[in-house]
Parts: sequence; C-alpha cells; structure tokens
Amino acid sequence: MVGVASVVRARPDGYTLLLSSASMSSAVNPHKSLPYDELRDLELVAMLSVQHIPYRGPVEALADLMTGRIDFYFLPIAPALPLIKQGKVVALAVSTPRRVQLLPEVPTIAEAGYPNAEYLFWGAGYRRREKHRESSSRGSMVK
Repeated sequence: MVGVASVVRARPDGYTLLLSSASMSSAVNPHKSLPYDELRDLELVAMLSVQHIPYRGPVEALADLMTGRIDFYFLPIAPALPLIKQGKVVALAVSTPRRVQLLPEVPTIAEAGYPNAEYLFWGAGYRRREKHRESSSRGSMVK
C-alpha cells in the first residue's frame, strides 16, 4: 500500500512507475479505506517492458542491484545471504515449503499470507493518471 500511495502522490512525469502483482487488487478486501483508488488514480501501462538481463552469475547481478543499475532480482539464497545479513538487500520471503534454517526470520510465501502460492510471476505496470477519472466502481469505499 505504501508503494502504491507513493506513486499516486507523485507528479505524473512518465518516469515514476509501479510494478505490481495481483496482491494490489486484493488490498481492497481487508482494508475499508485506502489512501488511493486504483481505478481512479492509476492507469495500466500497456507496453511496459521488463528486460531480461543475462548475468554470468548472481555476483554480477547483486552488484548491479546494490548500485541501482537493476531494480529487482530473484535468486537462490546462498549468493544473497551475506548481503541479507549485512542489511544491503532485503529478503521478503522464501519460496520453500518451510523456513530456511539460514534465515529463520524470513517467512515462507505461505506465512507471508499466500498459502496456495506457486512460484509463478505475474506483474503489471502502472503510472499515475494525468487526469483522475470522475467516478470509480468502488468510489463509496475510498474517501
């Protein structure tokens, strides 16, 4: 929710984008009031392109991640472990059925609230609308 609200508050410059998963749509159910209305405040970026960047290995990819040359990276735990322990990167969840012994504080995807999750990636790109829509299908739910 924090990331979505940040994009909604941003000046619509065409460079501030939100990469979201299906979880954004499900935020409506547990939250009666959100600081945004995704139907009114955001528009789908139809031609968002995420480029696959082949790396020789995780060392090079992690270096680019930490310097901001790439925005995200999915990888096995071993190469990221030292950086996670030093606080240079953040592990959000592990895709294993049980917590990993080396990172006992990092939840599994199921523990993070997705008990039936599979390791499939779905994403969409959004940007702030230049002009807000006048009405929304959930307008009564958002102030």
